[in-house]
Amino acid sequence: MVRVAHVRLLLILAALTPSACEALIRHVVFGLTAGAAYDVSQDDATVAGGIIAGPGGDLEFDTALVAPIAIVPSGAADSSPPEAVLDLRQVYADTNSVTLAWTAPSDDRGICSSYEMRVSDAPIDETSWDEAVTVPGLGAPEPPGTTQRHRIANLDPDTEYHFCLRAWDEAGNRSQCSGDAAARTRPLAGS
Repeated sequence: MVRVAHVRLLLILAALTPSACEALIRHVVFGLTAGAAYDVSQDDATVAGGIIAGPGGDLEFDTALVAPIAIVPSGAADSSPPEAVLDLRQVYADTNSVTLAWTAPSDDRGICSSYEMRVSDAPIDETSWDEAVTVPGLGAPEPPGTTQRHRIANLDPDTEYHFCLRAWDEAGNRSQCSGDAAARTRPLAGS
């Protein structure tokens, strides 16, 4: 298991004036393979590549952002899919739209790269995914643990719809289906 032992804040002087200082965060990670090379990514971008772990299996690097960090062996192919969304649910409805919410899942290399949502008039699972219709306009994934929402419009009143969501990573690995989430639009007034 990899663990981050401590984080120190360093100030790197970019010029002689205090306003030109850039804050960096120093990360020290223990429990890696001594002498092995690792890549560090943050917000889907490599911030340090080919860093060699020290004799004690420790790795030190700096980042300018406070965001989730992924540490993987250099050159390692990503074959692990993101975690599945576990809590897709309806949070609002009117006569022609529903709003769904979920908790952003994580990927072994940080933030997922995209989502794909499907809708159908029947429950959706792994076997019926391809027959369901793609929902357009999903926003980009946010950091793991963030609550995300998406409004689906142009629906019929007083109708039940079924939704399913998958997360994708940069390597093209997709998560399992979130599981079916039923959502119902409201009836027209007076019906």
